[in-house]
Amino acid sequence: MRYKVLVVGLCALTLVGCNRPGGNMVSRFAELRADMPREGSPQFSFVNFWSFEMRRDVVASRFERTRTACLSLKPLHCKLLNSSINTAGTEARYPSEASLEVLLPHNQIDGFKKSILAPIANEAAGEAAIRSSSTRAQSVEDESANADRKVLRLTAYRDRLTALSKRPNLNIEETIRLEAEISRVQGELDDAVKSKSETDGRIARETVNISFSAFPEGAIAAVFNRAADTFIQSVASALEFLIGAIPWLPIAAAAIALITWLVRFLLRRKRQN
Repeated sequence: MRYKVLVVGLCALTLVGCNRPGGNMVSRFAELRADMPREGSPQFSFVNFWSFEMRRDVVASRFERTRTACLSLKPLHCKLLNSSINTAGTEARYPSEASLEVLLPHNQIDGFKKSILAPIANEAAGEAAIRSSSTRAQSVEDESANADRKVLRLTAYRDRLTALSKRPNLNIEETIRLEAEISRVQGELDDAVKSKSETDGRIARETVNISFSAFPEGAIAAVFNRAADTFIQSVASALEFLIGAIPWLPIAAAAIALITWLVRFLLRRKRQN
């Protein structure tokens, strides 16, 4: 009889502990986190650097054609990340250069490079040239594995929390705590899914940094191209000097007159002596 009373008492205490608000929710959260799956696989991404040289007057045209192709040609599956251009026609005193940063599938890399070299209007075939081309492999094994693992863990944790929140014997405080935890985990899961998508995009497509610049000019050609600018700058300097000298002209005239009078006065006295 004593043993039966003891067993009944232990069961009652156990039930009270289970129904205590928040008493066992923390331990349940810890158990669910410990049960999250852990999986991953190694991955790599590639970054390409292309530098093209061409006539100064076709830099802008080739840049616009390449940019438009990336934005409008759907079979390329190209994504434009960044673009910039700095052109000033044929004036040698300004640089003429442009750059693009795009994402391309692996099988589109070679074809896209050839399309960039295709002649522009009023340009001979083969006139544009590749100054440099390089590729850098970047390991994203840890990043990819962590992203996959985090998404799996958070998804499993959220599903377990959701199942736990549907139990009929939960009180109001336990329900509120569960809903708050589910909301927090869902926010982390959304961020993890976004990070995983970005990582997968870098793996599925290669980053390509493209630069366009004009052919370097010889010293004599550069001087002739700058001749008009040099003449204008010299005229401006002369005008600036003249304008600055105008206030000093009366003082200079007075000084010259004084010196002339003094010389004449000395010569006259010398003759008298």
